[in-house]
Amino acid sequence: MKEIVLQHFFEGQAAVEELATDTVGAFDRHTDSAGTVFSRLNAVPMNHEFPVTSQHIIKLIDAVQAEFLTLDALDAICFCLEASDHFTWDTDTVDGERVANSLFWLGTPEINYLLTASVLTKVRHYLETGEETFTRDDLGESGPRPRLLSVNEMHRDPDV
Repeated sequence: MKEIVLQHFFEGQAAVEELATDTVGAFDRHTDSAGTVFSRLNAVPMNHEFPVTSQHIIKLIDAVQAEFLTLDALDAICFCLEASDHFTWDTDTVDGERVANSLFWLGTPEINYLLTASVLTKVRHYLETGEETFTRDDLGESGPRPRLLSVNEMHRDPDV
């Protein structure tokens, strides 16, 4: 997965199909005998910073709701955004706090809200208004929480 493709999607320079293709195989995953899921994101970093806004995350949610991006693609994108040193948002601002919260909810459904159509709509609403409308029903069934270990494997891209 290339960070620059995600930036270009946010800017309208790359189509959602290009982003979807770029996320295929972004994670190497395996589960050990104890049930711990290991995820390794293979990402090619940019060489500059890019400020992420609520509108960018709304664009991702819209692409998922329109079924152009899968939940697996969204998972890779959220992890890439949070693990990268190049995508930035300021949590001391209203918009930056909304970005941070929404990425947390979208990127960790196993410990937060199941990513149903209703939850995606509620996250989008939160990004637009700041109003949280989640209910206990959005949490889904409680059960054992999976053990997860995710790492970001950065690669150099000679073209960037």
